[in-house]
Amino acid sequence: MTCRNRFLLFVSLGSILGGCAGSQHSSAPRIAAAQIAVLPVENETKDPDGPLVIRHLLERWLAERGYVTVPEVVVDRELSAMTIKNGSELTPSTLQDLAKRTGADAVAEATLLDFRSSNSGFNHARRVAATIRLVNAQTGKVLWQSADQEGAKGSTINPEKALYEYVKGWGTAAIEKALNSPLYPESNKLIGRMLKGLPSYSAEG
Repeated sequence: MTCRNRFLLFVSLGSILGGCAGSQHSSAPRIAAAQIAVLPVENETKDPDGPLVIRHLLERWLAERGYVTVPEVVVDRELSAMTIKNGSELTPSTLQDLAKRTGADAVAEATLLDFRSSNSGFNHARRVAATIRLVNAQTGKVLWQSADQEGAKGSTINPEKALYEYVKGWGTAAIEKALNSPLYPESNKLIGRMLKGLPSYSAEG
């Protein structure tokens, strides 16, 4: 199944469509998960840096919603000890084991479905697509999930404008590469919008 088909399948599962090109999320009134282990992002793209950007932003926006995230070094250390790479490899028993090892109430699992940019001057596009879900670490129940995408594209037949767009895109890509933050504006906007659909942490959840 292609990345696009997986994204559309996720969105179609009883979805309420709205927002940016297929945004979908489900949530409970409250989520009693004070501490969350953000797992390494499952990567279905060819970009090795995209998952790192998404994981960092997921941690940041979870904090904005009032949640505490287990330090990455702790999560990665325990996953390594369990010989697990990402959330897709977790079973109910290993999920509980991870919770015991890290003190997490829930885990955040993300899949990066698209992460690409192209720029020929005459045509340019930047796109990020992902799914995120929070899972209760003790029961395996999905507490909240979301799928969305962010990006923009354009084209021109004007040679002068094409040259401008090419130089502009080249400069942006060079800066992002130097900062190890490819497609950061789109990724930040995407994760921020997705996490705004997550209820803020409440101890009464």
